[in-house]
Amino acid sequence: VGVATVALYLIFARRGRTFQFFLCHHKGGAGCFARLLKTALSAQKSIRTDGVFLDLDNLTNLNMLFGCVENDVDNLVVICSRDVLTRPWCLGEITTARLHDVKVHVIEFPDFSWPEDPNDSESATDMSNLSQFGITREMVLDTLAWLSRLPSLRIPLILTSALVDNLVRQLIAIGLSETAHEYNHSGVVDSETVVVVDPTNLEAMSTAILIERLLFPLTLHAPTKLPQLMTVGLPLPSCVEQILVLCSNSCFSQPHVVSCLIDAAKRSLAVIPIIIETNFRFPSESMTCELRLSAQPVLDMLQADVGADAYTRVVQDVFQEIGVMIQPSDTSATMGLLKIRAAELAKRLARPMARFRALTDRPVAVDAPLSLLDGRVPCGDPSMEEIDHDHPLNLVEL
Repeated sequence: VGVATVALYLIFARRGRTFQFFLCHHKGGAGCFARLLKTALSAQKSIRTDGVFLDLDNLTNLNMLFGCVENDVDNLVVICSRDVLTRPWCLGEITTARLHDVKVHVIEFPDFSWPEDPNDSESATDMSNLSQFGITREMVLDTLAWLSRLPSLRIPLILTSALVDNLVRQLIAIGLSETAHEYNHSGVVDSETVVVVDPTNLEAMSTAILIERLLFPLTLHAPTKLPQLMTVGLPLPSCVEQILVLCSNSCFSQPHVVSCLIDAAKRSLAVIPIIIETNFRFPSESMTCELRLSAQPVLDMLQADVGADAYTRVVQDVFQEIGVMIQPSDTSATMGLLKIRAAELAKRLARPMARFRALTDRPVAVDAPLSLLDGRVPCGDPSMEEIDHDHPLNLVEL
């Protein structure tokens, strides 16, 4: 009996705890990256089904959160976005991991910095939610000092798919002492579709890479439809027929995005907008004026042969097609929902779509209603109801 008991113990011990990795993050600053990281980790053969904890997928009872970290987690990955150390629940997760010898790995965002004096920082100001779980201010301060001494992996200014793969390899090697397999990047180099996104927005870049990976199995029958991330500083390849514009606030004043849109408009390429932020501002009369002002210095810097009025018209043309909502950081964005959105996008790529109209430097009348906001149906779809002016998200295909 004793030998059998020991054998069973060793078998279950080797199987590890329920979650091989737990992603500790601030949803407002790293929700999209956390979703991408879970997707990349879960694709590894060494990761069990549901072996990666992400709150949107796995959290059912907030009161059981710290107990889960203590008893059911092998590795806790702290995604250090700018404000993560101001979030009490994140601090509680990290403190619990330290106190119970859970392995902790640190990933630093480009805009993250360690507090010079944790006692004076916002990090340890509100501990009221943690005291009921026996976590004191002193425990948190000790954890912050301890955490800052751990080795960390720092993300550069521009995130790439290859960097995500390298990050996964290191986490698998350090956390599980195993070798990660390579992600299959067999997408066609001469893709007809490219993704245009603000490269300085790490959450937007995370969403772009996630979309690429979600679409990969859906476009195997038509590999030229698999979107490829547009390389910063290069013109649109001649083989490109359509672009996906990932719409985040301020993206239309970002030089890379401006350059790509002008190039696409000159070639009258097809375009689909993808709304990746829940608070994204759709084109309106006030936004048109703001865009003119913010775009002109960028156009001057790029030495573009297009004026601000013409560029504003280009941005309006992006929204001729009904947008697709893919928002990984939204509280309702489970993996199942994201896969549904990706499937809809794959269908859209397979059928004709709206194209940029002829690019001319014509003025945009500020007092003229925009086609997307004046109650008329985009693309002439009579099945759609009249657009609600007070709820612009009705423009987006659900």
